Amino acid sequence: MTDLDNLTKNFKVKFERFKEDCDRRQKVSLLDKYNDGSLRGFYGYDLSTVALRLIAADGVINVNEVKYYNELFDFEYTSQELLELYRGCSDMVLGEYFENDFKDAYVRLRGIDPGLAIDYKELLGYMCDIIIASDGEVTDDEVEEVNKLKSLCR
Repeated sequence: MTDLDNLTKNFKVKFERFKEDCDRRQKVSLLDKYNDGSLRGFYGYDLSTVALRLIAADGVINVNEVKYYNELFDFEYTSQELLELYRGCSDMVLGEYFENDFKDAYVRLRGIDPGLAIDYKELLGYMCDIIIASDGEVTDDEVEEVNKLKSLCR
């Protein structure tokens, strides 16, 4: 088992726990899924969107990136399908719009449950490490993007 496989396994265990904790918090806080949305769904989607942004950061969608993306989030995309998905939503995952929404979502989570926010930031770190290393080459653009994302989680 490679280091990436170990990180992926660790991510998946922590991600499942995070989703369960989101469900518990939602029930305890009496957050209305209809009006407030599902914490599990929202923050799971958020992480998968960040991963897609990182995959495309170097301008190439590599077969190994797709493999790890699928493993992290239990998807079954082909490289072509992931490219089409990215093209379809690239305007939403690039630039200040995404960064502002990402930061606001993190601040909201921290207000709901500071412990969940810490867990989310840890998941973000694992996921970033996995995605940027999955194509075998970590570029300066990818490192800069990871640092930017992590800095938004304050």
